[in-house]
Amino acid sequence: KIIATVTIVSRHRAVAVGPQGAPKIPAAEPTLDAQRVRDTLARFLSDWPEASAKDRVSMARFFGFFRYVPALPSLRAAAEPLSGEDAVASLRALALLGDVGSAELFRKVLRSRSDCELIRLSGATLADWRDDHSYPLLVSTLLTTDCSDTTPAVLVRALAQIRHPHHEDLLFFVMNAASAPTVRLAAAAALAPKAAGPRIRPAETLGLDTIAELQVTTPFPDPVSDPKASLAFWGLAHFNAGNCRRAAQAATRLLEGRDATDRKRIALSLSAASIPCLSQARDSGILAALRDAIPHGEQALAVPNDSLPPALPEVDAMPTPWVDWIVQLATRFALWEDTRSMAQFAFAVERMEYARRRGVGPVSPAEEAASAPGKPVRVPRLPLHTLEELSADWSEPDRFEEYQFPGGQPEWWPDWIDITIDDGPRPARLRPILDVLDASGVKVTFFFIGSNVARQWGNRPQVTRDLLARISASGHRIGYHSINHDTSLLAHLQARTAGQIADDIRLFDQIVSVAAGTPWEHVYGRLPGGMGARLKHVNHGFDLAGLKAPVHWTLQEPTWGPSTSVKSVKGLARQLLRSRKRTVILLHEYQGVHKQLAAFIRTVENERRPVAAAD
Repeated sequence: KIIATVTIVSRHRAVAVGPQGAPKIPAAEPTLDAQRVRDTLARFLSDWPEASAKDRVSMARFFGFFRYVPALPSLRAAAEPLSGEDAVASLRALALLGDVGSAELFRKVLRSRSDCELIRLSGATLADWRDDHSYPLLVSTLLTTDCSDTTPAVLVRALAQIRHPHHEDLLFFVMNAASAPTVRLAAAAALAPKAAGPRIRPAETLGLDTIAELQVTTPFPDPVSDPKASLAFWGLAHFNAGNCRRAAQAATRLLEGRDATDRKRIALSLSAASIPCLSQARDSGILAALRDAIPHGEQALAVPNDSLPPALPEVDAMPTPWVDWIVQLATRFALWEDTRSMAQFAFAVERMEYARRRGVGPVSPAEEAASAPGKPVRVPRLPLHTLEELSADWSEPDRFEEYQFPGGQPEWWPDWIDITIDDGPRPARLRPILDVLDASGVKVTFFFIGSNVARQWGNRPQVTRDLLARISASGHRIGYHSINHDTSLLAHLQARTAGQIADDIRLFDQIVSVAAGTPWEHVYGRLPGGMGARLKHVNHGFDLAGLKAPVHWTLQEPTWGPSTSVKSVKGLARQLLRSRKRTVILLHEYQGVHKQLAAFIRTVENERRPVAAAD
């Protein structure tokens, strides 16, 4: 029944938009109307509970293709295991349906990091839905994935769709820190067109240099058996109009020094993917390189002309493998330019596979436009009470009151005063602070911002590593203070689910561990602005990532801030000593804070040392 219906419905779809200049499929009988399609989908849904996994795959494809909303609960349940053909098909259908309510399923796929196909689908779908709060999860996945196919390229493209206040800094970190060469290559290709980049030198030059280095030191990812890998990296690397010439030069180098089959496959992929770019780079030598790399009889398919792309020949007469034409379809479907979801692309491929069997040829521009999704759906912002309800079953292990001050303090240091310093690291300001602390032996906690650590390590890796090592050797602690320190209402950590808060913390862990060269000690974190420290889902997120409750403070500006005089700081020290009240001081790495610290610590020592000696 499924096979017959698939054929009927597919014929019905093809007739609706028949490709230009291609043999027409005979019109379906008049009784095949929208109501009949709905009836068929309803029968699919009623048969779903008893259907085999193979049948569910077919059903799920049509639920998604026809945007059949009543199937959502069944599709979600089938996708939940995150493994198996029916789960994959169900996830694709959920993506096509724009079911933002299933966004957490796609996040779970990225956290599991087990199946490359599902990782690609999930990353592209969350980006298509503009799930901004999943940005840290995507970066974290890139740093750890061992998928060597198109997965890195898809994830990098997803990051570009979502964007982030520190996107270039984090992508630059990925380019340098990821262990997988394909990930580093994808990140480098994405950075190359940027006009402004890390301070060492323009990211454009740095990105292309890294691409060249990787081409020499590592094999290109299996372009012979999978030219889609070539497409993935070229799709990222063909940049924008201003960089077409440099991109074409890089592609020309890629074609050199390889055997004929290898060059042919790469050339087919590059030429197909670079259609928007080649017309502006004709004097770069890339077209000649492509022609030299492809046997004479195949130039018509590989080198574009005014008709984009050329018509597909009869199937039996196709001079190149079907997968090469699928690569052209990927570009034609604007996978890299319009950032359509991978699920949408998959269904386009399935429709083209049916057309190929029927001898119809490629879809027309009209059909392509007709199948394009409408206004992009977006993952909604959940209200605080909903976020709290999602963590209702979690039991709270501790609160800020259980926060423990650093150990190893000098004997004269009062055990009721703690100093914390936020928003670093800024090496020029951090060094004098450490000088003051080391001279006195007082231990503090530095709450660093992840993107700051990533940027400092990217620009000056050894300097940053030495500073972090000095902090650890002196007995200080490094705490989590978010990746980007955004205190706006919709972007703050308290606006995220517990799982997304944990994702942010895990990325911070990866960044600090790479920068320091040693694992980060999971203990404490602080929220930007201190907002949400008492919320249950926020504490749940900290717990999921292995941190204790968020650390707050009891003393801050204006009591002690950038404009506070040294005399006032000394008076504050005496006041805190007299009160003997548990005090957590909040400071920042502003200019001159080291002088204030020196005065505060010296006052405490002068007041307390006689007492400590007497004790």
